[in-house]
Amino acid sequence: MRLGKAWERFFVSGNRIVGFRLTTHWRFLQVTMSWSGVAMVEAQIYVINGTIAQWYFP
Repeated sequence: MRLGKAWERFFVSGNRIVGFRLTTHWRFLQVTMSWSGVAMVEAQIYVINGTIAQWYFP
């Protein structure tokens, strides 16, 4: 059974059985989660440094 071209583009993407839109959203999710993680770590470091500064410079 042969699928139409639209379905072939959706199901066969290289060696993956996913559509282009799904892989694009997955990549966007990875970038967003990485950025959020970096921002949270940066905020935590800022708070810890402020606390240590208060200990040394009361």
